[in-house]
Amino acid sequence: MKRIYSWFSLLLLIALFAACAAPAAEAPAAETATEAESAAAEPAAAAGEPVAGGTLRVAFQNEWAGLDPHIASSYSTYQILNNVLEGLTFYDDEMNLVPWLAESWEQSEDGLTWTFHLREGVMFSNGREMTAEDVKWSFERLIDPATGAGNAPRVGPPETQIEVIDDYTVAITHPEVFGIFPQSIGFDKSTGIVAKESLEEDGTINVPIG
Repeated sequence: MKRIYSWFSLLLLIALFAACAAPAAEAPAAETATEAESAAAEPAAAAGEPVAGGTLRVAFQNEWAGLDPHIASSYSTYQILNNVLEGLTFYDDEMNLVPWLAESWEQSEDGLTWTFHLREGVMFSNGREMTAEDVKWSFERLIDPATGAGNAPRVGPPETQIEVIDDYTVAITHPEVFGIFPQSIGFDKSTGIVAKESLEEDGTINVPIG
């Protein structure tokens, strides 16, 4: 009987000790919670401030072959280019043609020349301002037979003339009337404007600057 009583007393003491010690064990948890709140508050204070660098990983349904917009052929490549390049014109969600890199345009009386007036202050991702020279370079490379661009007809035949009027004005003259030219170049990013320094020494574009 004494042995049973001794065991009971021992268990009672252990239970009392655990009950008394429990509140003390919560202190580190409270400290950890405070630290977590402090850590969470730090990014919030810096919210909205851009940070250079980092890696973005995106999954695609199909493989893509290169990022040269003028010879792109895969759907996955166009998905990427849609987030890199922009065109002179664009179709909104209701399929209305709207100004984009060009703020306005007009057609000559003979119907052969389209003149586009570019938005000022449009910056490429490398920090340089887009000018009419970039439009000329992008379109001329696209229609050059040596490029082998399947979408070259969206800009016109090789005989198409692209003339820089000034930094923000470019004229495109076709050998024949191309009445839907603004619509044609707004269809996809193969006619997007690329910074001319995107071209590498071997004549390819692997990292388009838009």
